[in-house]
Amino acid sequence: MVLLRRRPLAASYLRAAPSWLRAVGFTYPVLAPPPDWPGDKPRFNAVEAVPEHPELPKLIVRVGDEHEFIASTQDAFVAKAREVGASLEVIEIPHAAHGFEGHGADPEARAAVDRAVSWFVRVLGR
Repeated sequence: MVLLRRRPLAASYLRAAPSWLRAVGFTYPVLAPPPDWPGDKPRFNAVEAVPEHPELPKLIVRVGDEHEFIASTQDAFVAKAREVGASLEVIEIPHAAHGFEGHGADPEARAAVDRAVSWFVRVLGR
């Protein structure tokens, strides 16, 4: 299991999943580089990497008050995962902001964190 938080490096795990990798979890991630980014776009594009290992369980925790660019990469990731039938669970926290866990004890956010932990327990307990 790898928990990737705010790291644009998920694509490498999705493209060439190591044998020990049993699940991938994302919390409000950036899943693709900006269109005008001059760097190595394929290396950092998790959206394009989803079809490589659709069976790998994936979890994404999304917030309602997200930066527009970040939300657009998450939308694209979810759409691609659904298009290829990838194993994906999405937890939405509609009233939370990016970085919600540092903004106090919101019951909605706590419930989402509990769901995410339960997802990992269920997936890794197989």
